[in-house]
Amino acid sequence: MGAVEIPSIAADFNAFKIAAQTVNPAVEEVPVAYTGSWVDIPKAKEAAIAQIDSGVELIMANGDNANVGAIEAAKENGEVYVIGWTRDQSHLAPELVLTSNEQRVDHILVDAMTQIKDGSVEWGNHIVGFAEGAQSFSEYNEVVPAEVAQEVDAVIEALATGKIVLDDTTGDVVKDDYHK
Repeated sequence: MGAVEIPSIAADFNAFKIAAQTVNPAVEEVPVAYTGSWVDIPKAKEAAIAQIDSGVELIMANGDNANVGAIEAAKENGEVYVIGWTRDQSHLAPELVLTSNEQRVDHILVDAMTQIKDGSVEWGNHIVGFAEGAQSFSEYNEVVPAEVAQEVDAVIEALATGKIVLDDTTGDVVKDDYHK
């Protein structure tokens, strides 16, 4: 469940699907719903309920504050897990939020301001992630097996060090003039 259909969120969902298929090749479909809002909690809850009704076992909630609605839907269901987004959201449902992808915009801004101040800035579009400290995962829920957490951490480390390089997952959602 995502807020707005923009390239970065579409890429996140594509990456999620690739990861799901890597773990379980039988996964064919990963339903995606966009609410059109970063803050519409009822709409996010409605979208999450529709996903739950379709049979999902896990919701990747990529809607910032609207994630509260998705987490509420999971709590009401009681059997669907959630991956939070932007910041640690485990406090909203400690028993159901497996982890959260934390986006560290503060790291990005400090790095950019430092480069501007010292004159080393290279103007343009920059892709940042685990290697730059712009992303991390919060603590794993205790229901996540230790070996799974270790495997995920190993993949994150490999991404951060460049041992694993991902292809562009934005697909055809990035328009030619998007970054102009």
